[in-house]
Amino acid sequence: MALVLAAMNSFAEEMLYRGVLLGPLLRQVTANQAISMTAMLFGIPHYHGTPSGFPGMGLTFIAGWVFGLAMVETRSILLPWFLHFVPDAVVFVTSALQN
Repeated sequence: MALVLAAMNSFAEEMLYRGVLLGPLLRQVTANQAISMTAMLFGIPHYHGTPSGFPGMGLTFIAGWVFGLAMVETRSILLPWFLHFVPDAVVFVTSALQN
């Protein structure tokens, strides 16, 4: 169940941040600017995530930047989704095992 939830969470977040937000931004600004903006928007809500606080936001910003770059380079949501699924799976499975 933890893996299914990790897959659903990573897919939903990738559809929002890379699918809905990154595409239109790429038509308005440079790729680096669009990737940076969506990575920042991705990092902010993760303040209360795992890991939490500013370190969590920073790590999530970096991950979001990598996911955005993967989206731009491949022109597909599949690689960013997989790259996002892996850490989500670790967090979700670890959390499930602790409970």
